[in-house]
Amino acid sequence: MSCGEIAQGQRSDCRFILAKVKLLKGNMVSTVGYVGATSLSRLFSLVCLIPLDLYLYRALPDLRGYPNYHLQRGPQRLHEALVLLCIVVILDAALTWALIFFSPMYSTCSSLFCLMDGDRASPSWERVDRAQRETDMGLAWYVHLKRHWYLTPMEAQADIDLCGLPGYWFYSIKDLLNMALQRSQGGEDDFELSGGLRKLGQGSARSLLIQRRETRAMKTLQGLSGPIKPCTCDLFDEEGSIDGHMQDIAQVSRCTHDVDAGWDFLVSGGYLAMLQIVRSCPAESNDVQLAASICGGFASSLSVLPWQPTQRRRDTLNALNILKDDDFGYCIADLLRSFIHVLEWQVGKQTPDLSQAEAAMFAISSFANAASDMHAHYHALSVLDECSSRLTCRLGGNSVNMFMNAFTTLCPLGWPLRCGIPDFSKAKGWIDGVLTVLSEPKTVETLLRTIATFSDQSVASKVVAHAIRALWAMWSCRAIYWHRFDKRMPQDFPPPAALINKLSNEDKVTGILKALVRQCNESQWTSILSPFSKLHLAKILICQKVRDIDPEVATILLQCLCYWRHTLGSRELDWFASEVIETLHDLIDSSEDAVTIAKLIRDSPGGLSCLLLMLNSHVSRIRAVRLAENKDDASTCRLPYGPFNTPGRCLEGSEIHYCRCNAAATALLYRLLVSNHPATTLPPPEDNPDLFVDMIKALSWIVLSLMRQVEDKDDENDLDGGDRYGYGLGYSHSHRVEGKLNRHRRGCWTCRWWSRARRGLSHLKSDITLKSTLLCLESLDNPAWRPPFGFCEGMSCPLEDSSEDRMENFETSVNFLLAARQSLRIISVLVKNYPQLQKYKYVQWYFSTLVRCLIGGCPRMSRQLGLSALEGQCHSEMREVVATTLARTVRAVNELVEDNPSPLPAEPPSPIYQALTHLKTWADSMAAKDKLQKALDLQGTAVSGGASHAENSAIDSLLMEMKSLALPCSIQST
Repeated sequence: MSCGEIAQGQRSDCRFILAKVKLLKGNMVSTVGYVGATSLSRLFSLVCLIPLDLYLYRALPDLRGYPNYHLQRGPQRLHEALVLLCIVVILDAALTWALIFFSPMYSTCSSLFCLMDGDRASPSWERVDRAQRETDMGLAWYVHLKRHWYLTPMEAQADIDLCGLPGYWFYSIKDLLNMALQRSQGGEDDFELSGGLRKLGQGSARSLLIQRRETRAMKTLQGLSGPIKPCTCDLFDEEGSIDGHMQDIAQVSRCTHDVDAGWDFLVSGGYLAMLQIVRSCPAESNDVQLAASICGGFASSLSVLPWQPTQRRRDTLNALNILKDDDFGYCIADLLRSFIHVLEWQVGKQTPDLSQAEAAMFAISSFANAASDMHAHYHALSVLDECSSRLTCRLGGNSVNMFMNAFTTLCPLGWPLRCGIPDFSKAKGWIDGVLTVLSEPKTVETLLRTIATFSDQSVASKVVAHAIRALWAMWSCRAIYWHRFDKRMPQDFPPPAALINKLSNEDKVTGILKALVRQCNESQWTSILSPFSKLHLAKILICQKVRDIDPEVATILLQCLCYWRHTLGSRELDWFASEVIETLHDLIDSSEDAVTIAKLIRDSPGGLSCLLLMLNSHVSRIRAVRLAENKDDASTCRLPYGPFNTPGRCLEGSEIHYCRCNAAATALLYRLLVSNHPATTLPPPEDNPDLFVDMIKALSWIVLSLMRQVEDKDDENDLDGGDRYGYGLGYSHSHRVEGKLNRHRRGCWTCRWWSRARRGLSHLKSDITLKSTLLCLESLDNPAWRPPFGFCEGMSCPLEDSSEDRMENFETSVNFLLAARQSLRIISVLVKNYPQLQKYKYVQWYFSTLVRCLIGGCPRMSRQLGLSALEGQCHSEMREVVATTLARTVRAVNELVEDNPSPLPAEPPSPIYQALTHLKTWADSMAAKDKLQKALDLQGTAVSGGASHAENSAIDSLLMEMKSLALPCSIQST
């Protein structure tokens, strides 16, 4: 196994992993590999050898009792040799022990004497994860030095089977740039095709070796600037979809390139070096193609660099100060014009070079993407300035964690960086310079000609995708947040970086874009445009208000949802599908032809049937693909998997996909139902009753998922344990809640003391376990391990606290809240427009859920998100909708209970009976509170309460309805 394979496969390849140790509830995994096994065997041998050595040393005086010991030299020499052997064994054991555990000893001594230098302002997870990654690199380098210490860097790179480590393992980026700048204007192809070194003289051979070294330096920089898989978690498609069509996903885009390498390239003058190479080489040379590819890869991380914690330690040398320099702005502008010239030259050729055009277009789109991203952040900060919130954000306030770049680049679902929002006003000049070059009529015409030239070819290429991406960066609103947060495009987003209506050839530009949309609709199965390019194209037309082809734009978005149905699997596809649905929502919200778009959504396999599919958390892949191929409409659609199965009984494996698109799907479905009469979107319940039953089940399941967050948190705080919450619609949980309230009385100081003691002991135990594992086990397995914390630094509490404050948990809580609100709205609309849904067949699935949502509390999102206004609005709307729906259905439910009296005492009561009982109890308590309020109003006092007027009106209507009902005697007595 080569060194290159070892460097790529650590912590992910099963060949290198012998065991795993999970810490902090699985959030941290420590691996044991081959080196750890050998070190452990050496430790075991030492443990066995030292007692034997001591036993031998204690037995040495017995040799003096040998007859004639002082007269014979043999026993004396044996005694001296054994003494020396015991001393050597002890020294070897001490040296081996020190080598294995040098890292924890050095860390302990350094922390005790305050010699350890580290960025304590960085998050704990950031330091631990980076230390583990550096350890993996150190281990690979250790193996290389042990095996191939005799190889030169050029030989190690050339021999892929033996070593295969890239050039950046041996040289810094600055050294690679110096090697690349020595490149002459001649190409290597002339030498490679001339027959090799045998046909050349000694001087020519030396020149060839130098030029090959310089070319290898350029290719090494190209490999270092390429896209990377951010982490080993199962988030991404294995078919290279990030590099292909899955670009610019808000949750992923910051993680697709190495920001550390991008920073080194920036401070080492890499862009100036690439400009010198481009200026000194012909346009058709291979060096220009390599320079374009290198600039495109490193420029993709330019907008992320100012957010990194390492940038905050530098007062003068940081990314924004470099971008502020006028000379750097001129350099980037010249680079862009050079790449545009190369692209224009390739488009004008009869047979253009696809690889060279792709490299130039990639560089142009990367710079456009970075400039538009900073432009969007600059305008978002301007809005914050108007709201007087800029200071709060800079000090680590609430709003900063809404931005996608405020999270770590090591994992898309990772932790916030605890940093403020950078001051992008410093880069305003650089942003304007890049956008000015890209907005020139010549540049726009070149990009449009590129699209027209390469879209006519039969072979799909990335040139068109990069061209559309560059136009999207200029003409579309940028999603700078990792979630939509109920925002609509374009009114709730920063404005586009440029406008089409300011161009002199506006009609020509819009005509080309419309023709491209029609081309996608005419040949949707053979179109060379990727699904993400179609999404970019739709956003351009929406943000630029080109609205006379809205039905055609809706069609290409529905094609993207059909693509999602065919390729269920990775998390990035769910993010992509959610963004497509949100864009379709933006389109139908602002379109004048909303009726036609709603009809297209209803009839398309990527429309209504796809939305109903997303309501379920567990989706069958086979069923989803079959429905997409058969193009079934909503009248025959049925949800492919029952939502009321417990997670333990769900099908495992590749057959079932866990879908995370229900927040966007419920929002669009509610929009379709309220824009027209539900009968124009859904069939009558008599025609397809199973569809309504499954849909109400799924909607109730979404609401219960939100409520379980509160109940599960109560279970975690329960001192006496108890049964876990059952995934049903009953009320068995309420008795345990009442018991917990009785056990946790305010006067019970022993319970509070015992709870605090248990929490402290738990933190102490986890801290000791974490430190001993990371200090000892990681040192045992990795000779280059450098602990990211000191001996006296507490790591368990910060890591446990930050494990909850991750983007994955933030996204889940926001999705649960928005999806539950929309689900309650949909249930209300359905019950209002379909009186048939008040029958027992349907009521049994949603009435209990509504009562629980009204009586129980809703979970609170993390304060770090700063979404208290949105959260309060959602809670108020949910209670209002629930109260209105219950007031409309409680009389029919009461009749159902009267027709079906309560069962025998030995039998458990039905969920509807329990729900009506709890609703009666709640109504009585609210009536008593209102009576108290009236009494206190006479005294000038008020009972605390912050409900809105609409919410109070809905609750008052429900209370009046409950008061007018003649409930069964059993419920009245209860």
